[in-house]
Amino acid sequence: MNTRSLKFRLVAWYAGVLTLAFVLLGGLTFLSLRHYLEANLLDAQGRRARQIADTLVAHASRSSEEAMRSGV
Repeated sequence: MNTRSLKFRLVAWYAGVLTLAFVLLGGLTFLSLRHYLEANLLDAQGRRARQIADTLVAHASRSSEEAMRSGV
């Protein structure tokens, strides 16, 4: 195969451009998916922390009221 032929150079250039496009597209997809998943995880953790805090506050107020009634 003659590497100096026009056909070879055009095919190599086209393959290089396609490779670059796919690498850039893959990188952008990876970064956007990573951002989406991290934001979603942060939101879920915040929601769960609020649920836990609400549960602890509800149980703490009940137990302190019961302790005051029993005189302990």
